[in-house]
Amino acid sequence: MEGLLDALRRDATDALVGRAMQWLEDDPEGFGRAVREHVARERAAAAPDIVIPPTWRNITGNQAESPSSLTAATSLQDLVDAVTQAADGEQVRAVGSGYSFSDITLAPGHMITTAGMNRVLDLEPSVLKSPPTDLFRFEGGITIEALNQALADAGLALINMGGDDGQSFAGAMSTSTHGSGVTLGAFPSMVLSLDLVAGDGSVHRVEPADGITDPAKFAAAHPTVALHQDDAWFRTVTCAMGCAGLVHSVYLEVMPAYDLVEKRVATTWSEMKAKLQDVDAQGIPKLLTQHRHVEIDLNPYPESGGDHFAILVTRDITELPPGGGTGHRNYLTAILSAIPGIETVLVDFLNLFSCLIPALTTNAMKSLEDSDYVDVSYEVLNLGAPNDLSAYGLEVAVSMDEIVTAVETIFAQAAAGREEGLWQTAPIALRFVAPAEAYLSPQVGRPTCMIECDTLNGTTDGWTLLGQYERAVIDATSARVHWGLENDVLTPADVTSMYPELTAWRSVVAAIDVGGHFQGPFTARVGLD
Repeated sequence: MEGLLDALRRDATDALVGRAMQWLEDDPEGFGRAVREHVARERAAAAPDIVIPPTWRNITGNQAESPSSLTAATSLQDLVDAVTQAADGEQVRAVGSGYSFSDITLAPGHMITTAGMNRVLDLEPSVLKSPPTDLFRFEGGITIEALNQALADAGLALINMGGDDGQSFAGAMSTSTHGSGVTLGAFPSMVLSLDLVAGDGSVHRVEPADGITDPAKFAAAHPTVALHQDDAWFRTVTCAMGCAGLVHSVYLEVMPAYDLVEKRVATTWSEMKAKLQDVDAQGIPKLLTQHRHVEIDLNPYPESGGDHFAILVTRDITELPPGGGTGHRNYLTAILSAIPGIETVLVDFLNLFSCLIPALTTNAMKSLEDSDYVDVSYEVLNLGAPNDLSAYGLEVAVSMDEIVTAVETIFAQAAAGREEGLWQTAPIALRFVAPAEAYLSPQVGRPTCMIECDTLNGTTDGWTLLGQYERAVIDATSARVHWGLENDVLTPADVTSMYPELTAWRSVVAAIDVGGHFQGPFTARVGLD
C-alpha cells in the first residue's frame, strides 16, 4: 500500500488510479488507515507554521482583520452610537456570521458584530396600511437557522433559501444570497421594508414607493425615524454590501409552512446541456419551469468517455408524509463516507494524491442519488456539512442563453488548471433565480443561472484556480459575480460594465453615508467607494 501511495504522488496513470480506487472499494477501512499513517508521516516531516490569530476571522480563515475596535451590537442604540462616536472618515463596518469568503466585511477602523441583534420583533400593525398577512419582522443579525425556527414556531416558512443556514440575514440580504427556483427571487426580493442607521446616526425606514407602512401613522408613532418610500432607495439598500448604513431590522414576506419532496437523479452534462437548450418562448429552459426548485451538480472533470457526471436535483411542494430517501447528504459527507476515518486528513490526502480527485468526485456524487425525500422546507433546502470541514467558493451569475458557454469555459479552465497542478475538490452547482430589482444584485434585470464552484478549504492553490474560473467566465459572458464569495479578480471596470444602475446606487449611498463611514478595502478594490 505504501508503495502505491508513493507512486500516486509521482505519477497519475490510469493504472495507478485504478489500483487505488479498487483498494478503496475492496478495503475502505484499510485504505483510510494507510492514508492517515502516510499523511501523519508527511506532517511530521514538515515544520509547523506558527500563526498568531488576528482579532477577527471569517469561518474559513481566509479573511482576517485587526480593526482599531471590535464591538458587539445588541440594540438599535448600539448602532447609532457606533457611527456617532466615529470621527468623519473613520470606517464603520458591520459583520455577521463571517460566511463571506471575500474581503467584503473587513475594515481597519471599526467593526461591529451583530450576532446579538437576533430578536423577533412586533409587527406594529398600527403603523401599517393593512393588517399583516404572511409577514415577519426581526433584527438583521439573526441567523437563517434561528429565523427558520422562529418562523416554524409561528406556522410560517421562508419562501426560499440557500443551501446553508449559518449566515446572518442582513449579510445574506446585502450580498443577494439565493436558493434555486427560476420563479423564486434572492433574499432582497423577499424584503418589504427595513430600518437602518445612516452615517450621521439618524434612523431611516426604507420601502418601495408602494410600501407597507402608512406614512401618517408612522410619523405619529416614530417622529424621529425618517420614512423613505422610494424605489431608488429601496433598490439600493437591499443589496448594498454594508455601504448603505447599518441594518437594524427587516420586514420579510413569508408563507405558510410547507413540506418539500426532493429527488436526485444521476445523469450527464450532455443530457443536461440538451435540456438547458430546450427553451420556451421567454428563453427559459423548459426543465426549470417543471419544478419549484431545480439544481444541477456537475463533476468539473470528465470521465473516460469524455462526458461529465451530473446529478439533477428537483424539489416540489408536497402533501406526502415526511420520510423516504436519505436527506442531508451533500458532497462533503459523501466523499468522507468513501474513505472511512479520514476526516481529519482529507484535505492533506487530496493535496498529496490529487490524481484521485476526478474519480472520487464521481463516486461521491453517485452516492447522492436519491428519491422522494420529504421533510419541512428548511430541512430539505439546507444541505448541511460536516462541522470539522469547510469549503469556500466562487459564484458567477449568467443569463439563460449563456449557461452552456459559461459551464464549458469552466470545464476548459479546470482542464488547464489540472495541467498546472491546480484542482477543484468539489462539484460545480447550477442554480436558477428569478430576476431581481435591487440595483447591485447579481440577478438584477434577468432570470439568472448562478454557477457555484467550491473547493475544500486548504486545497493547494484552490483560490488561484477559482480566480482563473472567474476571469475566464467574465471575459466569455456577461457574467456578474457573487459579492460574498471569491471575487479577487473583479475590477472597477468590471463592476461598471455589469451594473447599469451603478450611478443611481452611488447617489443613494452618498445620501446615507454621511461622514464617509461605510467604505473599506473591498469597496475601494471594486470601485464602489
